[in-house]
Amino acid sequence: NSVGMERRGISEDAQKTIKEAYRITYRKGLSTSQALEAMKAELQTCPEAEHFVSFIRNSERGIIK
Repeated sequence: NSVGMERRGISEDAQKTIKEAYRITYRKGLSTSQALEAMKAELQTCPEAEHFVSFIRNSERGIIK
C-alpha cells in the first residue's frame, strides 16, 4: 500500500509506476502474458517495477487474478 511504500522510502514516481503495473495486471482484464506485454510497452523503468514484472514472469505456479 501507499503508506508502506512511503515508509520504505520508495520515490513518488516509483510508487506511481508500481500502482500502474498493479492496475494493468489486475484491473484491465488481460491475461498474464498480455499484462506483461502491456507493462513492457507502457511503464517507465524502475527497479521496483522490474522486480514486480520479473516476479510474475518467473512464477512457476502463476498468480491469482
